[in-house]
Formats: sequence, structure tokens, C-alpha cells
Amino acid sequence: MVDGPTVAHLENEAGSCKRWWWACLLLVQNYVNVRDNCLEITWYLSTDFQLIVISPLFIFILWKYKYKAFWLFVAIICSTQLGIFFARYNDTIPSREIYGQTHFRIAQYLIGIGLGYKMNDLDVKHFMRKRYQLIGWLASFSIFIGIQIIRETYRNQRFAEAFFSSVHRIAFVGLVSWIIYVCHYLKSGGIVNWFLSQPLWQPIAKISLSIYLIHTTYIIMSNVNSEDCMHLNATWLMHILFGDFVIATLLASILYLVIEAPSNLIIKYLIK
Repeated sequence: MVDGPTVAHLENEAGSCKRWWWACLLLVQNYVNVRDNCLEITWYLSTDFQLIVISPLFIFILWKYKYKAFWLFVAIICSTQLGIFFARYNDTIPSREIYGQTHFRIAQYLIGIGLGYKMNDLDVKHFMRKRYQLIGWLASFSIFIGIQIIRETYRNQRFAEAFFSSVHRIAFVGLVSWIIYVCHYLKSGGIVNWFLSQPLWQPIAKISLSIYLIHTTYIIMSNVNSEDCMHLNATWLMHILFGDFVIATLLASILYLVIEAPSNLIIKYLIK
């Protein structure tokens, strides 16, 4: 399927899978072989699986202590983000490890768990005044955009890079959480809610994981099969971008129908 001047890249990838197939199978390669992943994109599967495994502990704490448990969540989030800041500032931990290891990703997961608890708390009224909603929209977008501006303005400065590494994912998750909270929980959100509620997104949402898992492999194979250098411009780049998206979506649809959808049906049947 591949034959080109850069085929050595895939040979190296195959070598990683021969050495570390067991870590990939056991979903521990984000700790065991961080710098030599088998199918690098699958770091997410290991991290996500580990977070799912430990999530019942935090759900039990929420059930037991209710909103008092949020103080524990805040303490964990602050400590992990400070750890990321000092690790990046002092360059003591490679960015690759910070990117994929579970204890560096748990802060975003806790925000999601906290949001889910809040949205399922039947004792709280589903209401917020419009002016407070406006303040929330302005604050969430301003913080997220402001962090991006800081990074671009002070690029390659150690403090700014460390600050960005420690807060940008929290800002993104905070923005997404706010959108979910307002649109789904408060049944508000205006044009944002209307846009995100379109039926068009439902099939894309179902195959989104398959798109994520397949797109990198397809792009690598396309690049390896190239027999000459490409001279990119904006038009050609858009052509490649949309072509990759369409083909990755088609391949992901096949992957979903053959593997993910049947697996979901089997799991549902076993649970029942």
C-alpha cells in the first residue's frame, strides 16, 4: 500500500509496534514507552481508559460529600497545573510526557465530572439571568483568546511557554463546559445552541473517534506515497485539507460500521 522515498518513517513505526505491542494492548503506553509509541495517535486511548478506570473514585466522593468534594477537585486541579508550570519552566519533564500522561490530564477530566454532577443535581433550579449569562460568555471567550494572544506575543519566552502549557487546556475545557452548561442545562445559548443542535452533527459525532484514530495513518500513508516535493500555497493547502477530511471520514465510517457500532451493541446486550 505504500512505496515512496520516505517509507522509512513507516518502518520505524512498525518497529515500535513490534517492540511495544503489549503496552498498546494493555493501554499503558503513555507511561511505559512514552517516546516510542506504537501508533502515536493512540496515546489518547491509554489516557482515556485510565481516567475511566479511576473515575468511580471521584464519583463516589461526589456522592458522599456532594459540593464539598469540589474543594478536593480544585486542590487537585491547582496542584497538577502548578506541576505542569514548574516542569515546563525548569524543563525537568519532556513536553511529550506532559502531553499524554494521565496525572497531567486529570484536571480536565475532573472539570467534566463536576459539570456532569451539577447538571444532574435535581435540587438546583435551571435558571440564570441573561446578564450573568452574557458575563459568562464574555469571560470564557476572553480568557481563552487572551491566553492564545499571550502565547503568540511572548513566543519562545520560558515563562510564557510554561504559563501557556499550564492553563490553555483548562481554558479550553472551561469554554466547552460553559457552552454545554448554557445550551443544554439552561436551554439557552441563542445562535450557538441552534448551530450545535443541528442534526448534521449527529453522524459526525458518532464517527468522531474513528476519524481521530484513522486520519493520521491516512495522512502518513499519503505523504509516504508522494514521489516528489510539494510546493504549498493557500489554495493547494485547502485542497489537501478538505481531501484528507473527506477520505478520513469515509474510512472512519467503515471503521465505525465494522468495529465500533457492533462493539457498542455487544456491550449494551451484555449490560442488559
